[in-house]
Amino acid sequence: MGAKDSKPSCISYEEAVKRVTDSELRRIKDAFKRSAGTSGSVLSKCAFMQDVLGDGVPSVVADWLYTACGGTAKGIAFKELLCGLVLLTKGTQDEKIKYVYMYISLDAVLQ
Repeated sequence: MGAKDSKPSCISYEEAVKRVTDSELRRIKDAFKRSAGTSGSVLSKCAFMQDVLGDGVPSVVADWLYTACGGTAKGIAFKELLCGLVLLTKGTQDEKIKYVYMYISLDAVLQ
């Protein structure tokens, strides 16, 4: 967990899938495919900010959320996006606190 591309996570992809219904998962997958465009495998930072967060989120917060969900210069993969969204919307308070602590700790190590 010290590499530049390390992505801290408190929820595995398998756990994230368990916390959403089949219809929610299908809608998220379809929306990801539409937003990812021709690449299909990653969502760009611009698409994340526009299609996932919308216009009402300040750019500083949007940047942090993009990175916190696993976004890199290359984009964000579906599994990382799902884990991040599930953590934000369906994660327990303990999971969220643990994640913020891990993210801050990792950020301090990388700087």
